[in-house]
Amino acid sequence: TLPKDITASKAQKIGQIIDHLVDALGGEPSCTIRRAVILADIDEFPGTTQAEIMARLEVDKSTLNRDIEWLYDYGCIT
Repeated sequence: TLPKDITASKAQKIGQIIDHLVDALGGEPSCTIRRAVILADIDEFPGTTQAEIMARLEVDKSTLNRDIEWLYDYGCIT
């Protein structure tokens, strides 16, 4: 979880959130924000379908498949 005493500027808060997402995605600094958004979407909408994710995030099927495979390979989703 994020620290509760975040009182820094908005940019610092955003940086801390991104760092938290990178850590949650296996600590891989090359992970994309798109993967984090996909993971957050899956978490927010459990049991969602691929078509629903594609519609909500406006991402094509090939990109979504590749990122979901990466998330699965790194143990972010099971």
